[in-house]
Amino acid sequence: MPKRAHNNDDVLVRVEGVGKKFCRDLKKSLWYGVKDIAAELLPGEREIERHATLRRGEFWAVDDVSFELRRGECLGLIGRNGAGKTTLLKMLNGLIKPDKGRIEMRGRVGALIALGAGFNPILTGRENIYVNGSVLGLTKREIDGKLEQIVEFSGIPEFIDAPVQSYSSGMTVRLGFAVASTLSPDVLILDEILSVGDSAFQLKCLNRLGELMLTGTASIMVTHQLHNIERHSNSAVVLVDGCVAFSGLTHAAIDFYHRQTGPDGFPGEFVYPSNSLFRIKHVVKQHPPRAGGSSSLTVAYDAERPVGRCHISYVFKVSGVEIFRSTTKTLGDSPFNLDRNGTFDIVFPAGLKALPSSSISFSLWDEDFSQVFVWVKDMPLSTQNNDRSPRIVVRSGYQNGA
Repeated sequence: MPKRAHNNDDVLVRVEGVGKKFCRDLKKSLWYGVKDIAAELLPGEREIERHATLRRGEFWAVDDVSFELRRGECLGLIGRNGAGKTTLLKMLNGLIKPDKGRIEMRGRVGALIALGAGFNPILTGRENIYVNGSVLGLTKREIDGKLEQIVEFSGIPEFIDAPVQSYSSGMTVRLGFAVASTLSPDVLILDEILSVGDSAFQLKCLNRLGELMLTGTASIMVTHQLHNIERHSNSAVVLVDGCVAFSGLTHAAIDFYHRQTGPDGFPGEFVYPSNSLFRIKHVVKQHPPRAGGSSSLTVAYDAERPVGRCHISYVFKVSGVEIFRSTTKTLGDSPFNLDRNGTFDIVFPAGLKALPSSSISFSLWDEDFSQVFVWVKDMPLSTQNNDRSPRIVVRSGYQNGA
């Protein structure tokens, strides 16, 4: 997404040294909450110290995060589950207060932080539109003028007068995105919302996001679908344990995220669970492709004991779009046996080629597909040396399929 020339007046979001702490113990958390409320009513000399230090049982969910977002730009927030992304978004939207730092937001903020957030389940979809519009400061006349557009975009006109509690998750996110993106937001916050709903609606959302950016809306996007961040974001921030590990251009941030070091010195991006039998050591691409035009992966593994009669399931994607899905059983292959250590191959049908934006997910199952031994998800097939993928660590404890 190309950058435009901006001046200081274009800064819609400014975050300076923001931090938020939580307590792992419920009773202590409630007691600290009471003390904090009292301290705010009767502030004293220890107010700054209370915010800057951790008390017993507390931890920083977000710590010392800073960035700026200008009009028409999109910022991607990248990080594993629990890295602090949603906590940061909730502070940006005013749902929770930061314990330190400063947040400055200019203009109307449309946010989709959680499925159904901001909707009263008892009210109808139409009534919720008016409630959300009123919260954003729109008059009834202004909402009336946008109502038809919202209902049309959501694609659920026949349910607009039904209570939201009767909606499916897909219907809820359709209406939520339609409301947040149509009511003229200056800042749009999206948290994993584009991963819900069918592909046709996701396409509408991405097109709407592009339109809003062209008209000057600033947006913050959180998603594990990194191809969407790569396409729409001007810059990105990588969060690790609540702290900024990297901030810069989007492609550099994604490269940094993929290079993060995990347990045992292996890239943490590809740490996936197993049922304690397997540890995948590495995956090697066959280069050049095999005779007949098909490509393949050779997976080297260690196992605690031999395993008989296995099948493989795999999904091939390009730019996050599923191109091919199959299993060895579907393709007519017989189950195969694995020794305690060795290799097995995953062969792609002729015509499937590893492009720069392609990835593969694969899992190893028993004969009846009732138990999964190991699962590797969305592993890029294109690497710098175009020869060997990042190594993979498999954590134990995953039982009885998925």
